[in-house]
Amino acid sequence: MFFFAIVFLRQEYVSLLLKVADQLPGLKPGVALPPTPEEAPRDAKGWFHKNLIDGYNPTERQWELTRAVQDWGPTRQLRCFQRLEHALNELAAAAAGNQHIISPRPGV
Repeated sequence: MFFFAIVFLRQEYVSLLLKVADQLPGLKPGVALPPTPEEAPRDAKGWFHKNLIDGYNPTERQWELTRAVQDWGPTRQLRCFQRLEHALNELAAAAAGNQHIISPRPGV
C-alpha cells in the first residue's frame, strides 16, 4: 500500500514565503509586506524580485530563503497552509492505521 496526497496552494509556494518575508535575508529596508499574500500580489515572484536586494530567481534562491525562515507560525493563518497541514495529518493518520482515505469525503 502506498499513500499519496495532493494539495493545491491558491497561488504558489512563494505566497507562503510572503507571509514570513520579514525574516528573509536581503529584504530591502522599508519594504511593507503584503497584508493578504494569498490574494495579492498576483505576481509573488515579481514582488520578491523587486524587493530583495539581489532579486529573486526561484531556481537559485527558493531553497536559501526557505531555510532562512526561523518561524513558520505566521503561515498557519493562511487557508492554503491550513489545508496542507490538514491533508498531511490525514495522510499520517491513514498511514499509521494502514487505512485508505479520501478527502474531502464525498457528500460532506
